[in-house]
Amino acid sequence: MKSSRRNISALTAHALQRPLAKFGAMLGAIFLVELSVMLAADRLQFDMSGWAGALIDAVTLTALASVILWPLIVNPLRAALETEQAMAQMILDAATDAIITIDDRGIIQAQNRAARKMFGVADQNAIGRNVSVFVPSPHRERHDGYLENYRRTGVKHVIGATRQLEATRTDGEVFPIELSVSEVWAGGRRLFTATIRDITQRKLTEERLQKLSSAVEQSPAATVITDTNGRIEYVNPRFSEITGYAPEELIGKTPALIKSGLTPPEVYEDLWRTILSGREWRGDMQNRKKNGELYWEQEIISAVKNERGEIVNFIAVKEDITARRQAEEALQQKHASLLEAERELLKAHESLADAARLEAVGRLAAGVAHEVKNPLTIIRLGVDYLSKQPSQESNQEVLQDVRGAVDRADYVIGDLLDFARLRQFARRPTDINQVIDNAINLINYEIKRRNVAIVRNRDVQLPYIYADPDRLVQVFINLLSNAVQAIGQDGSIEIVTRSIRLSERDLDRFERSVFRVGEQVIGVDIRDNGPGIPAMHEKKLFEPFFTTKPLGEGTGLGLAVSRNIVIMHKGSIEISNRPEGGASARLMFRVAREYLTNE
Repeated sequence: MKSSRRNISALTAHALQRPLAKFGAMLGAIFLVELSVMLAADRLQFDMSGWAGALIDAVTLTALASVILWPLIVNPLRAALETEQAMAQMILDAATDAIITIDDRGIIQAQNRAARKMFGVADQNAIGRNVSVFVPSPHRERHDGYLENYRRTGVKHVIGATRQLEATRTDGEVFPIELSVSEVWAGGRRLFTATIRDITQRKLTEERLQKLSSAVEQSPAATVITDTNGRIEYVNPRFSEITGYAPEELIGKTPALIKSGLTPPEVYEDLWRTILSGREWRGDMQNRKKNGELYWEQEIISAVKNERGEIVNFIAVKEDITARRQAEEALQQKHASLLEAERELLKAHESLADAARLEAVGRLAAGVAHEVKNPLTIIRLGVDYLSKQPSQESNQEVLQDVRGAVDRADYVIGDLLDFARLRQFARRPTDINQVIDNAINLINYEIKRRNVAIVRNRDVQLPYIYADPDRLVQVFINLLSNAVQAIGQDGSIEIVTRSIRLSERDLDRFERSVFRVGEQVIGVDIRDNGPGIPAMHEKKLFEPFFTTKPLGEGTGLGLAVSRNIVIMHKGSIEISNRPEGGASARLMFRVAREYLTNE
């Protein structure tokens, strides 16, 4: 009974919201009032004639009132209602989200402009239809059941909450939406208002961000994002894997935590200057892991800007290149070793060529000794015989010239044989200073005759070398004789002997294929203050038969023989001009193993 009364009251209230219903109710009230007045005027005479007259009068007055009141009440009410409805529709149409109102049976009562655009259906095709036309399967078939279940149980699943679902347009396209439903009562009717937002672009953006996030998280390159002050806001797993630091140990800190202290400050200055200007910085850095281990990384750091072009973050992408660096260093070492081996191979090739040349010269010298030396002996004997016979003085002078020519030829043949012979050396521990003293004594007459001063500058107690002192004396006689002859008259020769441990700088002056850095050697410098060596002749000094002396004063074999002797001692010799004038001969010999020191 109560339910029936509530339904009647609801229907009445709903009817009174309409202008015509209101006007009808007003006329009814007027009719009842007029009838009552008429009846009262007849002093409550309730006979049939009185009732009929009163009824006719009431109808007449009510009709008259309707004519009078229609333009005064109904038209303004209708205009006000239409204005109110238009304003409400304008407000709804101004909303960017779609708004649809349905009754408790799911029938569409109203929709706004955004809904018309979103679903592609006009009001006349939407209002009065079930809202399930906008719901894709399988929920479309279940939608009315959802409403029935709510009417029966009152349990809310969608109402009052915001959920992400799918909707369908009239062309069948299914798209993601964000839905919020509210329940209202109007004129005793239960209505549901749905606010719908198309989140297609948001979903696409979320998908892109998810892909980007996954790519960064799973990237084989370490990634760091900092604020504009360099404080870390994010690190990916690869960064933690490389450095050994967990993300919580890094967030809020600066990358200075992994600095090794080996990168020059100007590198960091250039880095900050570059990225603060909005440009990209690239470079290699050596940093330190949590366990103290050093590692190399290649970095690309750039600025992240907002829509106004302002720098809001910095992002660094880093690649661990430690293995590559080590491989490059190993490759460089291999390359250096290869170059060294190539130099040694070329040196060996040159030595083989020299050996072949010497062998050929040796055969030539043997032939010369057989074919020339024997006739020279006969000539010498004949000259000696004739010189003992009585003859004119002019004949004696001729014989003396012939004897000089024979001696000269014999000297040339001797030098040639010395150059060609490859006889075994008699090596033994040798004091290089003693060898030099012996050489000086052997040419002391020539030194004094030309007034050349010998200045000795020697280390005391030099380590011994393994050498044939008789052959080394020949080397120093040649070098000292050349220096004396280059000076001519009145000069000086400084002889420096010292024990040294070779450095890179020392090897720049000698053949690297002969000695190594750190090796202990005996060095000898013979420096004269003569005129020096013409530049065009410097590279030819050790060539056999090349000489800068006047014709008849040298065979051109002295330096070639000396170089061969030094090489056979596994030593090194070079001759060059001195910046201050004169020439300098530099020789180096290995210290005998048992005489090596730890100095």
